[in-house]
Amino acid sequence: AAATPEDATWSHVRVLADTANTQRAMRVYAWSVDDNTVADINKEGVLTAKKAGKVKVTVTSRDEAQKTATIEVEVKEEAVTNSTSIQAILFKTMTCPNCKAAAALLDKAGVSYQALNADEERELVEKYGIKQAPTLVVFDGDSFEKYRGVSDIKGFIMNN
Repeated sequence: AAATPEDATWSHVRVLADTANTQRAMRVYAWSVDDNTVADINKEGVLTAKKAGKVKVTVTSRDEAQKTATIEVEVKEEAVTNSTSIQAILFKTMTCPNCKAAAALLDKAGVSYQALNADEERELVEKYGIKQAPTLVVFDGDSFEKYRGVSDIKGFIMNN
């Protein structure tokens, strides 16, 4: 499991579910929170802060096993302040120099995003039609827009 610094604050976090001995492409999950006044979670597992407090996030496998896991998340006031920022995912690969450049541009511009390795997230790559890295997927409710390559990502930054 990945460790995160205790003082880190995110307004949007993608929660990942992983089970041993199951092919990644076959996994489908249902996500829920016990208090949607504190945070919401979408069908991809992106948790969005709404107000300070604690919320239990539950993931249930949608296979014959119906396995369930729950984690408690504390939403801090700083995360709520940042929750109006853009929801975005940067699809990148480990060896892509343009991906590093795109991430640096997004960081410098203060864009809120989550970086995912396209080689490891095949299900999401297929779902969003990712054909190259880097690609930035920006969400607006249930719709999204893609920005392919460093020049498109620069254009997105300049217009927002």
